[in-house]
Amino acid sequence: MEAPDVYYPASFLGTWGASSRTVGVEAPCGYDLFGGGRAGYDSVYESEVAGGGSSLEYRARFVSSSRRGGGGGGGGGGGGGWGGGGGGGGWGGGVEDDDDAVVVADREYNAREIARAAMGAHSVVDTTIATPNRYSCLLAPPGNDTGDLISVDILAIGRRVEPPSSSSSSSMRPEGGKFVCAEFVRQIVSRARNNGGGRDNPNSIALVTSTLSVKEIETISLYDMGGGGKSDKITCRQRTATYLVPSQTDTIAFKRWQLSRGRPVDVRRYDVTYTRVG
Repeated sequence: MEAPDVYYPASFLGTWGASSRTVGVEAPCGYDLFGGGRAGYDSVYESEVAGGGSSLEYRARFVSSSRRGGGGGGGGGGGGGWGGGGGGGGWGGGVEDDDDAVVVADREYNAREIARAAMGAHSVVDTTIATPNRYSCLLAPPGNDTGDLISVDILAIGRRVEPPSSSSSSSMRPEGGKFVCAEFVRQIVSRARNNGGGRDNPNSIALVTSTLSVKEIETISLYDMGGGGKSDKITCRQRTATYLVPSQTDTIAFKRWQLSRGRPVDVRRYDVTYTRVG
């Protein structure tokens, strides 16, 4: 772990309206290893890329925290991935004058807003953990008649920031107004059985689940603040690469991992625009 968290420039502090558009999708290992095969690739391309696709609209929030306090952390905000950080120090000002103050992404808020935009207003049932190194939540997929929920567990493996988070305060002004961060995570998706208490009662859910998928995802984000000062608009070019993980119990999954030979099986590129709303 090269950085304890992603510390953003002070100009990120606040609430933003985000618009994310998929501008490219690739299958570097061929269609057979892409999720859903050729049909899955065609579906993604037609729905998200062809004809300009459609934008995902959501809110994103960046908050003030403290290096020493640890807070709830932060992470890669952005278009199609883990948008981050659980809050920490509230909205207090003074970031420019306090060397210990940092700006982090509000991980729980951002992930919830992205899920709601993609899956519906009531898709997030519960968020059990929201820290820089682990995020766990329960989701209710749209059109689900069985009452089953989806458990998502995201574990941070590594992250890198330019300029480095460890040597720069959150008041940094990156040269040319550009800021780059990368995160590498393991994503575990499982089915969670609802024991009859209803989707709005997380206490009724028994997490005796079957794992649906395990994968590793690298997200690289290049932010452009248009000169580096306080801005009401930030643009981001984002790339996500999905890698298969070897399985000790699933021979087919193990064979697919062998065939990938360490290459990503799904690469997507996004253009994200942040417009300040608060």
